[in-house]
Amino acid sequence: MADPLHLSIGTTLQAAVYGTPLEALRFEHFKQRLLCDMLGRIVDDLHGRDTVKNAAWVLSYLENDLPLHVSDEAEDLVPLLLEHADTDGAVGEACDALVHEHESDEPLMAEVTAGLERLAGEWPLERPLDFIIRALMFEEKLRRHLAWENATLLPLARRFLGSADISSLRRRMASRHGLS
Repeated sequence: MADPLHLSIGTTLQAAVYGTPLEALRFEHFKQRLLCDMLGRIVDDLHGRDTVKNAAWVLSYLENDLPLHVSDEAEDLVPLLLEHADTDGAVGEACDALVHEHESDEPLMAEVTAGLERLAGEWPLERPLDFIIRALMFEEKLRRHLAWENATLLPLARRFLGSADISSLRRRMASRHGLS
């Protein structure tokens, strides 16, 4: 498996990926699955030789990249999809589920982030078992969420969003991510 620490993509590749915003969202989902794998490695060996580096990568993603991705979906994709909610009740339900899921992730993610901060800073965990339980819960929840988004939300977007919607989504996401 590719080392997520070296999955930093250059501006050229980012621009190409963000040229197709639905594929950019899917690519972020791929990176989040790598994050889940990395979190599993951390939990498997809290004192491993790569734990500090791995914890720093996961922490950086959770604090920097994930908020951008959540904004891409909540501020850009959902409003565009809701314009089509009248034509299909599944769209409105999916948008509501997405927003609820993102909100419900926050407390658990905060607990995991606190533990990752300690590990990345090479400080001992105050309650290692609590961190392990929370990290595994977060990993499982995120994997389920990603599978649902890829199986439900993205196909709805492909079905209902027209070329003008996709262009708008592309511009807004590119702007948020600092791409021209």
